[in-house]
Amino acid sequence: MSRDEKDQFLMVILSNDFSPRKQRSAAYASHAAQDVQRVVHFLKNTAETIGIFYPAGPRGNDRIPVVFLPSHNTKMGIQNDYKQLCINEGVKYLRVTAFKTIWSRCVSHIKIAKPRDDSSRTQSLKSRNWTLPQQ
Repeated sequence: MSRDEKDQFLMVILSNDFSPRKQRSAAYASHAAQDVQRVVHFLKNTAETIGIFYPAGPRGNDRIPVVFLPSHNTKMGIQNDYKQLCINEGVKYLRVTAFKTIWSRCVSHIKIAKPRDDSSRTQSLKSRNWTLPQQ
């Protein structure tokens, strides 16, 4: 799938109109739209499950609140979870590059926290009565 086709599919998803404009095959386009939609739903569900929601969006953006995933997660690890889920359900999965592209274009408000900013690590260390290393 070329970059222009991917951009068109993403625009279709973002406009909430799941019918592609001009494609060589309606079946092909609907499968690609379903793949993008499946990735977006997976990322949103993951963020709701393990994410840390911030109360307000950053200034200058579209005011969508940022959701940070714990720092021990990586995009590759989350894509592996998505891949295993798709294999278990018996549906086609997208590879890492397409997964990251959809993540950055469709749900860019979901981010992975840096270890320094990760409050879940700090809270778990405090609950065990450990001290954080001095920097």
